[in-house]
Formats: sequence, C-alpha cells, structure tokens
Amino acid sequence: MNFFEELKTSLEGAVEIKKGNKAPSAVTRYDIADVRATARVSGLKGGRNNLLSKHKQAVGV
Repeated sequence: MNFFEELKTSLEGAVEIKKGNKAPSAVTRYDIADVRATARVSGLKGGRNNLLSKHKQAVGV
C-alpha cells in the first residue's frame, strides 16, 4: 500500500469514527495547563511588561 492509499484508508476510518459507526482504537486526552500557576512558580508573574524587563536585564539592555 502506498502513502496515498494509507492516507485515504486512514481518512475513511476517521469519517466512520466521526459518524459513530466505528470506535477509535485509542483516545488521547491532555490536561489544560495552569498558566497563572506556572508564571508564579517561574517568577514571571506581572504580565508582559514584567517579562520584557526581565528579558532586558538578562541580555544587558
């Protein structure tokens, strides 16, 4: 089977899953990152201006 035949078969399977005619073989779920908590822990709390000033200090501007 060449690349395009594999792609077509895969897309046909996706359509069947979307229609509910077929169950997916695997389901991957991702948790949403807590951006505020990450900023607090990393010391970047304070918004864009604070981040820019820290960057300027780091590069010596």
